[in-house]
Amino acid sequence: QPMVVNRYGDWIVDPYGTIQNPAACPQQAWIQPSSNPINFTYGTNCVGQKTQTAGIQEAINYVLNNGGGKVLIRPGTYKIQTSILVVGSNIEITGSGYSTRLVLEPPNPDNNIIMFYVGALYLNGQQVNSITFENIKIRNMFIDGNSRNLTGLYTESNGAPVQIGIDLVWTKNVEISGIYFYDTAREAIWVPASTSGLGVYSHEDIFIHDNVFDHTGYGITLEQSRHVVIANNIVKNVVPYPSYWLSLNYLSLHSIAVVGNVLDAGGTTSQGIIEPAQISDPQYVVIANNVIKGYGTGPSLFVGGGTYVVGNIISGSAMAYGGNASQPTVLEDNIFELSPAVALAVQGNYVTVKDNVFVNNNISNSGTYPDISFTANISQGVYIIRNIFLDTQSTPTSYGIGALSNVTVSGVTFIGNKGNLGSRWNGGYFPQNFSNCVYIDNDFDYLVVASTPAVPSSGSALTNPFNTSVRVYLYGGTVTQVQITKWYGTTYTVFSNSSGASLPGIPVYLDPGDSITITYSSAPTWVWVPA
Repeated sequence: QPMVVNRYGDWIVDPYGTIQNPAACPQQAWIQPSSNPINFTYGTNCVGQKTQTAGIQEAINYVLNNGGGKVLIRPGTYKIQTSILVVGSNIEITGSGYSTRLVLEPPNPDNNIIMFYVGALYLNGQQVNSITFENIKIRNMFIDGNSRNLTGLYTESNGAPVQIGIDLVWTKNVEISGIYFYDTAREAIWVPASTSGLGVYSHEDIFIHDNVFDHTGYGITLEQSRHVVIANNIVKNVVPYPSYWLSLNYLSLHSIAVVGNVLDAGGTTSQGIIEPAQISDPQYVVIANNVIKGYGTGPSLFVGGGTYVVGNIISGSAMAYGGNASQPTVLEDNIFELSPAVALAVQGNYVTVKDNVFVNNNISNSGTYPDISFTANISQGVYIIRNIFLDTQSTPTSYGIGALSNVTVSGVTFIGNKGNLGSRWNGGYFPQNFSNCVYIDNDFDYLVVASTPAVPSSGSALTNPFNTSVRVYLYGGTVTQVQITKWYGTTYTVFSNSSGASLPGIPVYLDPGDSITITYSSAPTWVWVPA
């Protein structure tokens, strides 16, 4: 039962769920943008009515009506019967960790439910048409969409059920962190476009970090946003295709960082991180140091122009549909592994693929597909440089680079690619039509030798025993420090965290004779590959 009081101990909602304080009603909302504050007045007196949100809505109203502040939700299970509205600025809504559990239980299962609806398009008939709702934090709680226990959910015209964890409208400086999202019928977090105007940003300065997404219909949809960081989230038990975890899904995306997330779809046919082909080229999107695996036949990664993909472990298929001369697609220092067929499909011009490792791909097709395949006509701006192809199939009939039979490949530069794929450079399963390409120092009869040794005990150094440089990719565990001692004696610290942290797949470069020392309470996993 709700027991909602203000900082002075005065009742806002009493233990019987009855609203006691007029300031708990949605009577006004001070909207505070960077300039030109507006006071919207809306709603009616609600004193004496029953709460439908276990007092959480009334606590939020009270704080907003008093100029902003903090709403603390104590441990417990809170049954939410209708969407919770956050119509104002300068507010922090924080639970007490996962012991604060908000469960959607609408009286009518056909209701269109959003756990937290932040911002508004219209207030009291007046349109809101600029970034207006600022300085908002939602943190440290368990959000249970309860969708598998609700039948007949409201659906959009395309038949998709509408049930969302957090929805943002016209927001700036928003933090969503420490939340366990569970069982939402649609997005766990939706950051939608609030206008159709080109070049207009509906959101800026959004920070989504350290959350868990478990059995969410979709994870995050991001539209018309700039200055966004999505970091250190965990994704598991993804529902089947056509779901996805992160969709960069609309016009006008700028300065987006997706860093250090662990995505494990559990072998479903859903999709990982996607930029749908209809979007115009985003600018300055970085996807770095993520682990993306278990996406079956759905693409684990689908990226376009202005995107820099670096240091990820990508299990499953990936696609790069290209950019333009000023906004290319760059994929660098990644591991591509365990794809059912093609590991990386290049579907447009202005794509650079360099310093990646392709290992144990084509696992559902007896190794008959190339690791990199050109799936659309190529004419300019494509560079395939210093990649390593390791064919570990029992029937090694695959080859490093190929193209669909109806595709013309022209003007591509291939430099320094190596592999143990024998003579299968320009022939095999797909007929290929390469012309006017540049080939320099590519060797697919090159046998690369660098096996992965056991992780040494904490604090013990291990020296690179191979006569070639290697990249060591570390992930998982609870690690406090990683140090490299060069063959000439200088020691560098490449990672340090006094409390210990799980590593997101960071790459470490070791020359012959260099040593690596890892200090940990729980050992990480690592992979050694030739550099």
